[in-house]
Amino acid sequence: MRIYFILILLALSGCGYRFADNHALPGKPEQVYVNVFENQTMDTDLGHIITNDLIYELTRRTKVIITPQASTVLAGKITSIQTETIARQDASSSQERRVKVFINLNFKHAGKTIWSANDIHATETYLVMPEKVGTEYNRRMALKKLSPRLAENVFYRLTADF
Repeated sequence: MRIYFILILLALSGCGYRFADNHALPGKPEQVYVNVFENQTMDTDLGHIITNDLIYELTRRTKVIITPQASTVLAGKITSIQTETIARQDASSSQERRVKVFINLNFKHAGKTIWSANDIHATETYLVMPEKVGTEYNRRMALKKLSPRLAENVFYRLTADF
């Protein structure tokens, strides 16, 4: 009985199974600079929020160094924000809304595009309050909440085939 146990342990320890490293960026750069996202919307600071979440995602999941001196640059643009009502109290007032952020990305090395994607998006819902200030606060919190998911989506798209 002991011999079977030892053989099983040896077989399991020698199988050589490892997880594949599928988190390599296109071109496998060691250093990357992430530009602050250009913001074509009226939501101030959203470019900084998304940029910071993307930098966090890159440093958390790769060994890449984020530095302004890098010859590889990831640039993004927030192209639009759409808001739609998803629940109504009555015919004239909303109870819940959904905000959707769209971005375009360009990943360049030495000025040459090596990867790009358009209309990457994320959504989040928020409650509509009786006062406008409360609704705007909830919308702002929804934007902050969707930003890390958007950054994660960008990361997975960026590393999908590399």
